[in-house]
Amino acid sequence: MDNYRILANPSLLADEIIVNTKISFNDKLKELISHEYSELYIPQETYDKINSSIKFHINNLAINQIVNESLNIIIEQVIINHKDKKFDFFIPFD
Repeated sequence: MDNYRILANPSLLADEIIVNTKISFNDKLKELISHEYSELYIPQETYDKINSSIKFHINNLAINQIVNESLNIIIEQVIINHKDKKFDFFIPFD
């Protein structure tokens, strides 16, 4: 019965304070790196370079995935639309 009273009276739960603080990616990255390399002093400029490098590589990864997926869709559509015709693929090897 006491459980129902707590549900019916939310003020009994007022002791619990939920704090939603968003921690930025930069702060998480800085904390991770400073924890991993605690014996080194790492200036803010280094953190900024690491962050920009991560963003650069993630951006390139996203671009490559979009291009590859688009090319795969185009190739599949060409094959499906022209399956009654004969054609050969020429894939150059580097």
